[in-house]
Amino acid sequence: MPVITIQMGKMTVDKKKEFVEKITAAASEITQIPSASFVVFVDEYDYESIGVGGQTLAEKRAGK
Repeated sequence: MPVITIQMGKMTVDKKKEFVEKITAAASEITQIPSASFVVFVDEYDYESIGVGGQTLAEKRAGK
């Protein structure tokens, strides 16, 4: 059972569903493993909890 884990900022339920469907389909196509075998974990973080280049993503999104 292949496991895919992604860590990212918060997404809407609809976007998360779309992401899981598409990432599973792509992984299945590439590996030739049935999509029903894949498990996908989405670890979501608030934008204040992710830093890039010395700023939080919340600051970057606000244009600071």
